[in-house]
Amino acid sequence: MKMPCTRRAAATVFLGCLFAGAQPAMGQTDSVAVELDAFWAGVSKSVMEWSLAAQKATYHPDAVGVSGTAASHTTSLIWAGFAAREADAGNHVPRHPGLEFRFSSRVHDANAAHEVGLYHYWAEGQEHYYGTVDSYLVRKDGRSLILVEIQLGPAATKAAWDALR
Repeated sequence: MKMPCTRRAAATVFLGCLFAGAQPAMGQTDSVAVELDAFWAGVSKSVMEWSLAAQKATYHPDAVGVSGTAASHTTSLIWAGFAAREADAGNHVPRHPGLEFRFSSRVHDANAAHEVGLYHYWAEGQEHYYGTVDSYLVRKDGRSLILVEIQLGPAATKAAWDALR
């Protein structure tokens, strides 16, 4: 069975982290884990302030995103494609949006990270949404950036979110 290009790239990044000596971050308070926590807090802040420029700045210039359902792999785009799609979202700014992350697996070293878990998004007048996050990050110019982001449905549940406390 031939592996799709984006899965192959994601697997290569992940295996590279493992073979380069990446260590699991769960329960550790090392400086990389602290930096990653600050990174995700910045992502949340960019959504709460609805700053599309700040949201885009969390991605590597060559970032790849995969979204849709696991069965169909409906989308695989370079970040610029997401930016064009999000430009329309700028016309429909949600009232009081929020975003939180919880992780079930965190593997990192000083140069790369693989973060897996759930996110919780909400906004006034909208249903709360729980989704999966599966991101590969790299360090560039002294800061972490998302290189590969995989958001494949179906949506997560509040029970799954609560289980990650």
